[in-house]
Amino acid sequence: MLFLPRPIRSHFPFKFLRVSRTVSTLKPTMAPPTPLPFSPDFKNADEYVESLLEFSAASTIFQTLCGGVHILDFFTREPSLYHTVIPAEWRSWLMARDSMDLLDFLMRDDLEKVREDNPPESLIKYIREIRKHSLRRTVAARQDGEAITKLPRHVAVGMIPKKMHEVSNFADYVVRVADSVSTGTGKEITHYVDFGSGQNYLG
Repeated sequence: MLFLPRPIRSHFPFKFLRVSRTVSTLKPTMAPPTPLPFSPDFKNADEYVESLLEFSAASTIFQTLCGGVHILDFFTREPSLYHTVIPAEWRSWLMARDSMDLLDFLMRDDLEKVREDNPPESLIKYIREIRKHSLRRTVAARQDGEAITKLPRHVAVGMIPKKMHEVSNFADYVVRVADSVSTGTGKEITHYVDFGSGQNYLG
């Protein structure tokens, strides 16, 4: 997302999703407490990046699953990537799990608690590493306590709840950044140029 402080000429018609803009109580800058939303396991960004590079360079499974293959390769390759990439001790355990239970285990469950189904220790270690190196995805609450504006009906048509949540929160974030820049510089943001927006939900 590129913010331009003054009008520009363009051959492309830009429309803007208008989200209500009240008097902002935000600070002149919206700088986050850390340059990256990394886990509290790390003291600073340099320590996080160094650990991430070390993990990604050492884990063949991570390299394969997160960039080395396309999801369709799991179904079209012979022999199956599932059988050639995933360790055998993981496969038997994974196949016996209910899908929702498995998602909880991968994303939410406390890995320190002992499970009755005895997942492989190597799998627990891998999940722990993935969680540790995943950037935090929580949405910061508005400092002014104001609710996020509901998307207009013509914009929300065809969106599933997940997409509506993403678009409304990001649109609100764009407005807050613009207000913050305006407060800090005295120059109002008049144009937004959105690159790679897919279906242009913000346009």
